[in-house]
Amino acid sequence: DKEQWLQLMMSEELGFAGHGPRPHRSAVVMGLAFVAGATVPVIPYLFIEGLAALLTSLGLTAAALLIVGAWRAYLTGSAVWRKAAEMVVFWQNQYLHQLLKK
Repeated sequence: DKEQWLQLMMSEELGFAGHGPRPHRSAVVMGLAFVAGATVPVIPYLFIEGLAALLTSLGLTAAALLIVGAWRAYLTGSAVWRKAAEMVVFWQNQYLHQLLKK
């Protein structure tokens, strides 16, 4: 049966449980996640200036990444501190790479 085969492929191969992809919902979720993630490092610059703003921004970004990493670990059943540290170390490596490239 073609319909039964399609349902099996959607659930087993693609991971869609009973429904297909929802592009509009995915777009909204990704947009909100982008806005939330982009807002964190900018917030200090609204209230302070110079090096203090930079250091506060770096600290807030690291804290936010720790939280996201811990949440990711909770959702996947992994070690919380390992995933949290993974997020911060990856970000730090990317930040330093961009800094040294200039």
